[in-house]
Parts: sequence; structure tokens; C-alpha cells
Amino acid sequence: MSSSRSPGTLMSDTIQHRIAGVEGMAQDNVSLSVNGAYKRYDKTSPFVLNNFCMSVEHNTIYALLGASGCGKTTLLSCIVDKLPLDAGTIHLSITSKRYLGFMPQQLALYHEFSIREMFQYFGILYSMSQREIDHQLDTLMQILSLPDPNSLCGQVSGGQQRRISVAVTMMHSPLLLILDEPTAGLDPLISDTIWQHLRTLSATGVTCIITTHYIEEARHAHKVGLMRNGVILEENSPNNLLDKYKAESLEQVFLMLSEQQHMASKYETNNNESVNLVLKPEKQEPVLPLYHEDVKSVSKDHIRCQMYKYFNWMKRNILIALFVILLPGVSVMLFNFAFQNLPQLSLAVINEDSNCTSAIPMGCDENQTDLSCHYLSILSDRRWHWDLHIADDLEAARQNLYKSDKFHGVLRIPRNFSIGLVTKLIQGRSIEESLLASSFIDAEINRGDFVRSHQMEDGLLHSFQLFYKEFIKSCNLDERLSRLPPINFAEPIFGKKEPEFVQYISSGLIIQISFCFPVLFSVSSLTAEKLLGLMERSLVAGLTILEVVLAHSCVCFLMVITQSTVAMLSQYWLWAHPFHGSIALGFALLMSEGICGTMLGFLVALMAKTYIPGTMTVGTLNSVVLLFCGYLWPLEGMHPLARPFSYLLPPTTGIQALRAIIWKNYSISHPEVMAGFVPPFVWTVLFLLNMIYYVRRNHM
Repeated sequence: MSSSRSPGTLMSDTIQHRIAGVEGMAQDNVSLSVNGAYKRYDKTSPFVLNNFCMSVEHNTIYALLGASGCGKTTLLSCIVDKLPLDAGTIHLSITSKRYLGFMPQQLALYHEFSIREMFQYFGILYSMSQREIDHQLDTLMQILSLPDPNSLCGQVSGGQQRRISVAVTMMHSPLLLILDEPTAGLDPLISDTIWQHLRTLSATGVTCIITTHYIEEARHAHKVGLMRNGVILEENSPNNLLDKYKAESLEQVFLMLSEQQHMASKYETNNNESVNLVLKPEKQEPVLPLYHEDVKSVSKDHIRCQMYKYFNWMKRNILIALFVILLPGVSVMLFNFAFQNLPQLSLAVINEDSNCTSAIPMGCDENQTDLSCHYLSILSDRRWHWDLHIADDLEAARQNLYKSDKFHGVLRIPRNFSIGLVTKLIQGRSIEESLLASSFIDAEINRGDFVRSHQMEDGLLHSFQLFYKEFIKSCNLDERLSRLPPINFAEPIFGKKEPEFVQYISSGLIIQISFCFPVLFSVSSLTAEKLLGLMERSLVAGLTILEVVLAHSCVCFLMVITQSTVAMLSQYWLWAHPFHGSIALGFALLMSEGICGTMLGFLVALMAKTYIPGTMTVGTLNSVVLLFCGYLWPLEGMHPLARPFSYLLPPTTGIQALRAIIWKNYSISHPEVMAGFVPPFVWTVLFLLNMIYYVRRNHM
């Protein structure tokens, strides 16, 4: 099978490379052949593989030699079906990844795992029995001189980690071994041991492809391919290469071939010859994909190995796991400590009406001169959250209010306040102007602090209403005359007469925990696996993205349940905040937010090339939820341009729905509650579709 090629302009994007596994390859005595392979990473970059061709026979060791950057790793990525070719064909004798062993250039080991646990993880992934896993561990430990099996991978030397990586690649007895620089940085004796073991494997029917930049080391191979600038300069046995070019070392052969290639490319450049590629579509018979025997359905063993990974990580990092699980409860605790009480204020009072030495009882007598004393008695109640300071000098009190912040408010009760208040009640419209003016109290409040100024104003109004109610009652008048303003507030349908701000924003806190924590966990864990090469290695071993998503979602689901339970118990049981609705419905809402956050975190982790995008996503999400989702301030108070944007965010309607469940006891049939489930569901579907598109586009 081949693709037509002709000189010209840049290659067409509409032509897709087709990789085929060809049955019957064993009859040709070839395990792998690559023909006319082209690969580059974008339209403007040069080809990493440029009309590349190679052939690997059965039961041989093929050493691919070349300097860093010549395209060796890219070629291996195409062979293991991690990257698609732009043009050309790859033929393999194996048809399933069960027969493939791939060691990436990165070590790709879980540093928190012991050597035994690494074998256990990949053994489950390869559907091996426990007996087979233990046998292979014992065998490879002796061959490769591995450390104690209970040693953590992250605590052994770099050379030992590389040997562990080689051992894991060989543990399932693959028919085709692909090793990307397995001897880099190893002791020469250990390197020689690895080569001897590869020789033994090839004698038993295993084909090995090994890349290295140690040229003389390749003499151990049956066949050597010398690679430079994306092409094979020549491939032959080491002895044939030395005889053909009359050289004493492979390094001399490589140098001669490199000089020939350099002169040829220089000649082509001087003659302005274009080597760009254009592909024309041609009709081809349908072909089977590479590794076409692999079943695309979900494997129980693959899910099990992922769950083993997560729970083993938690076992190894018990403090971090407890921190992640208990952090929502701790956040709720700290939240309640931080917002437990109103701030304690200082109120200065200048009473010019009476010295309150021997106050007469409250009443409407014409000689009443001590109403201010009764008012001060009510003002001194601790319910108003202020300390009362009786002052004599009004100007000094004002200076402390405006300059030193010693006082948060100054109250001046004028002379003849008691007489003026009684006269105003008895005479009404006929009261003299001077007496009317004396019936008003002057209040000055520091308006530089929003919370404290409103707290002070609210306390002064309520305290005076309470005083005036007792005053009217002492005058044997109808109590309704004391209602200022004249409004009858009925018993609240939902909540309390005096709602607490902490109860208002606690719903936003719990939704934020349910949505943002799965994003944080998904981004941190999956990005780490991706950047360390662990996900790539597992995918090459047969794991699918669908299985990764399912296993990760199960773990996140359990985590969200645990975190939500801890948060809810802390908020509504330990701190005894009221919860009037269905707890099950509240949990279902939190689960929908958690699943949505999990899918978002997974998508970000797939697309992230470094830790920075994930970190920025989590930080931005927390700020957005805090500011634009009705967490701290009602949506109706937002700028008209910001309000439509806020309704697009998954936590916004979730916060409103949770408040409706907690305070109004609404069921799922109520539109306000139902609206809380719709955006998370829609966004979850959109995130899944984007993941599918990204996976297919990037051939994952």
C-alpha cells in the first residue's frame, strides 16, 4: 500500500495518512516496514520525517541511530499509533497492542509507587494474573538487577528508574519491543546486560527496535539504521556497514554518510530544486487500522488498573488525600468563624437632655425630663454590637470620629428632648418649632466603612423603635402608634424576620466547593500524568481515553460525595444552620455541579501543555464564581451587561436552586430548582463533545 507523491507546493490538508496492519506479514519475514513516511507538526515547519523508509525483520534487534532531533521519537510515536503520518504507510505483523511493549523516552513512572506496585498497575492493565505478575517481577529483578521491590520509584537513582521502566515494558512478554533510548545514562555493565537480554528475547521470537545515540553500542544489534534529518541514510548489519565503507567504527560510517547527505542537500539548494510535497487523492481499497484487533469497548481490567492507581496514590499520600477530602469541611468551618458575628462598634453619646442621676419613670407627664435616660438604657444592650461611651465634649467626640476612628458614630441628644417628644405626641401639629426641633436626635456616622455604617444605622433605628414602643405603652396609648414606619410586617413565608448574611452566602460556598474542587483535582492529577509521560505510556499499552474519563469520573464522583457530605454536615449539623428542603435533592444538585467541574478539568488537562493553563483556569474559576454567580451579591444588583454572562456559568443557577431548596423547600418540579440542573448538564455535554473532538483531532 502506498501514497502517490509529486513535487510542488505544500501538501494538502485534506489528504489523511492511513496506517494499516497487514495480515500475513509473517510470510514476508518482516515485523515492521515503513514506506514513504512524511510527518511535520504544522504547515510552516520542515518535515521531521521526509520520505522515510525502513524495514525490520522478525526476531531481530534493529538499532535506530541518530542525533537528538533527527526524528527518532516522532517515528516511534507514529509506529505506536500515537501520531498520524501526513503521508506514507506503516505495516506491522502484530495486530493488537497486547503484543506491543513500548518504553518512551521519558521514564514515565509513578514516583509514589513502589517497584512492586508499578508492576501491579501495568500487570492489571495487561490483564495478567497475579501469578504471572509475581513471576515476571522476580525474573526481571534478577536480569536487570533491580532494587528492592518495595523501594519507591521516586527514591531510587535515575539509572535504576530507567531499568525499572525497561522491566515494565517487558513484563507482559510482547512480540514487538520498542525502546526509546533505554540505556541512556546507565552503567556500561548494566547496558551490556540489557543488550544481552534483548539478544535472548530475539532468539525466542521477539522483535526489538531500539533507538540510541550511542553509536558504537549499536554493534550489538542485528541491523542498524543510520538516521539524519528525517531520513534513513542506510540500513544494514553493523559488519556489512563497516566492510562496505572500509571503516573501523560505525561512527566513521555515520560521519561519511552525513557528509554525503550534506553535499547532496547543498547541491539541491544551489540548483533551487524544491523538495516540497503535494499529495493527490487516489482511490484506495478500505484498509484495517493499525492494531485493529484491539476491542474499543470498555475493559474491566483497564478500569480496575485506573482505580488501583488512584487509591494507591491516596494510600501513599494519606495526608494529602485527607486534606483534599476534609478541605471543604475546613473551609466551611473557617467560613463560619470568619462570619460568625457582626463587628463590635463604638458609639459616643452626648446627652444634653438629662444627667440621668435619678431618672423618673417613663411616661407622658408634663414634667418628664428623663426619656433620654431610658433610651440610653436600651442603647446599652449588647444586642446592638457596640460599646456605649458617654461623652461631654461634642467637638472632641467628632474629632475621634473623623480622625482617629476611636468612635464609629456620635449621637447627640439635644436639650429638652424629653419635653419635646412628649409635647409632639400630645399636641401634634400645634407644637412649637423650638420643641419640635428638640425632639430629634442628631447622629453622625463614619460612612467610610459600608458594613459598619449600615450596621450602626440599622441598630440606631431598631433601638429607637424599641424605645418608642415602650414609651407609647407607658402613656397607655395604642401600641400601633409606635410603629415607625406604619407597616405591619407579617411572619416570613421563608426564612427568618432577621436573615443572616452568613446563611445567604453559605449556599454559594458549598456550590463553589462542589464545582471548583473537581476542576482543581482533575487539572492537577491529569496534567501531571500527561507531562510525566504516564498517560501516553498507558494509552500505548491499550488504555483508551474513554476508560480514563470513566475511571477518573468515578473517583471524582466519590470525592464530590465525600466533600459535599463533609461540607453539609459542617454547615447544617455542626453549625446548626437551617435546612428546610430535601437533603437528597440538594446532594443531587451538588453532584451535577461536581460532574460538570470534572469534565471541565479533564478538558483543560487534555489541552494543557504545561501546568500554567491549569493553574490559571482554577484561579480564574474561583474569581468568576465569587464575583459573577450571585455568591456574594444578588444577580439583580449586577451591571446589565454582566447579568446575561453570569447566567451562562454552571454555578449561577445552581446557587439560586440550592437556596430555593434550603429556604423554600422547593421540589425538582419547581422551575427555580429545575433551572439549577440545566446549565451543568448542558456544559457537561459541551465539554464531552469538545473532548471527543480534541482526542480525534490529536489522534489520542
